[in-house]
Amino acid sequence: MFENKSYSHSEEVNKAIVCRYLEEVVHRGNVAAVDESIATNHVIVWPSSPAIVRGPKGFRQLLIMYARAFPDLDWTTEEVSALGGTVVVRLRVRGTQLRELLGMSPTGNQTTWTETHIFHVAGGKLVEHWGIISFAKGGGQ
Repeated sequence: MFENKSYSHSEEVNKAIVCRYLEEVVHRGNVAAVDESIATNHVIVWPSSPAIVRGPKGFRQLLIMYARAFPDLDWTTEEVSALGGTVVVRLRVRGTQLRELLGMSPTGNQTTWTETHIFHVAGGKLVEHWGIISFAKGGGQ
């Protein structure tokens, strides 16, 4: 089978960019690191968000909303794969919703869900991001 070494190398670089973002921003909650990972023209399509979230500032606001609603969020990266400039990540998330979030009233219950994220990487930064949230049967809010 023909293997293009430079293409494989770029996929590994793109995976590393996404993994660094996940570790710093998502797992550690380092909102200041958003600017290092996300391009100024970054666009994120997020479930339940009333509008497309744009740029590092919009993304920081989304992260802060989630952190306030779920102060005990715990994220686990379960899988990362890449094809060219696209990187797909599957996360398992656990948290207790203590404040309203995007129209969802707080329950005070701990819940676990899975998120699938599709990133497009260009110029060493995240430029597009789609999120999909899946609640396990009986595990939703």
